[in-house]
Amino acid sequence: SLSSPLSISEDKEDKPLLIKVKNQSISIWKDFKLFISKGNVIDLAIGVIIGAAFQSIVNSLVNDIILPPISLMFGTTFENWFFVLKHGHNTTEVYRTLAQAQADGAVTENVGKFLNTVVLFLITAICLFIIIRAIQNLSRKFNPPPQEAVVNKQPCKYCCEQIAEAAERCPFCTTHKPFLLKTIQ
Repeated sequence: SLSSPLSISEDKEDKPLLIKVKNQSISIWKDFKLFISKGNVIDLAIGVIIGAAFQSIVNSLVNDIILPPISLMFGTTFENWFFVLKHGHNTTEVYRTLAQAQADGAVTENVGKFLNTVVLFLITAICLFIIIRAIQNLSRKFNPPPQEAVVNKQPCKYCCEQIAEAAERCPFCTTHKPFLLKTIQ
């Protein structure tokens, strides 16, 4: 009899395959649980949530604090800077706002929205730079770099490179130690 390609046969050869697939899926599930339980994933999730909240603060800063004085200087908001590529239903109308042009069905190139997005990006980048810089400064302040062990060095007679006093050969020109210059104290 013919069996469909989706049916599971009872051949002895197929059972190890089914058991293998089941074991692999269990193994994948265990790996996934291990991955999720690691601290990095939780830290990443918290970072994404804080980033979303931070983005809303930056949006408010740009839209409510920075752009209004700029709009006052130019007499219109960035959002209303647009070019009409094709007029809508009323071909003689001069559109004063983007919303008016879109309501009439006009095809527009929204330069102001793009500039608004660029300003948002730049302010977000500057804020993140300032935050990261502050974190790095605090990290350096509370976790100073380990001090290197003081190693007495002496110059090589042939290549003049500084070599550790305990060295038997110069690592740069491979000269043996008896030929090294004495250190000037």
